[in-house]
Amino acid sequence: MNRRQFLGFAPVLVAGCSRSTPPGPRADRIAREKHLAMLESHRVPFGAVRTTPKPASDPLLRYPELKPLARVAIRLHPRFGDEPRPDESKLGGAFFWPAAEPWPQCPEHRMPMAAVLQVRADDLPPQFPKRPKTDLFQLFWSPRTTKAGAPHVVGVWHAREGNVPIANPEIPESADLGFVPVACRIFPERLTELPPLELMPESMRRTVAEARDLELPARGVKLGGWPRVPDRVPKCATCLHPMDYLLTVASSEWTPADAARWKPAEDADAEGFRRAAGFDFGAPDAAVQISVCRRCEKWPLRATIV
Repeated sequence: MNRRQFLGFAPVLVAGCSRSTPPGPRADRIAREKHLAMLESHRVPFGAVRTTPKPASDPLLRYPELKPLARVAIRLHPRFGDEPRPDESKLGGAFFWPAAEPWPQCPEHRMPMAAVLQVRADDLPPQFPKRPKTDLFQLFWSPRTTKAGAPHVVGVWHAREGNVPIANPEIPESADLGFVPVACRIFPERLTELPPLELMPESMRRTVAEARDLELPARGVKLGGWPRVPDRVPKCATCLHPMDYLLTVASSEWTPADAARWKPAEDADAEGFRRAAGFDFGAPDAAVQISVCRRCEKWPLRATIV
């Protein structure tokens, strides 16, 4: 078996909040330069931690009948600082890539895909899909939205041992930098999530809905757990079966409205921590939700902007 396994190109869903055309390159790059200058005063060093505040009361103690629905998620907390090595877990930046392999290309825009997320197996949640004999998951997407309204996405599994890495391609001038992350170190945090109300058994919904202080799926960039917007988890374009939620890449870690729940205890309420990666998906709190189909041989992915 090839040590590098693609999860595949896939069509994407139309999403109402996506940007139909990218901004002009000049304005795009000016905004990125301002963001990078601001980040210099928001550096987070290697070895730091990020800790999500506990809810006001433990939902599993209040509603023990929800325990079978609990899932483990990994909140990644991307933060600006010295960039990790090419084979370490990170958001954006230079990725590990074997010299013998072609870099993923966007079929619609005919340009190199942006390196979005790279995670070592040790930093993945327990049920995250994994190809045999590999130890590094990577997510790439087109650095512009497509006609369908969201980026094309590719997932890749690598085995680091024995492969010779090469330099990553440069981001083309026509890319929308709102879809190209600033290089960030990640600070993984394991937590337990409960599903959105829509995915709970009917018998539980009314009881849980009355608990207005209960936040269920976590905010920010996260692996596994439950989807933030369950009705945007699509069907596979190949086999037509429902896909499985995989991960979320959010443009912000928290909002002013939910800071008390999702702002890590170690952070000030500042854009340099809340939006370190510099994503702009067309709305202030938009995110890209990624789903996977493991029934199909290539494990195709689909992206939805939510």
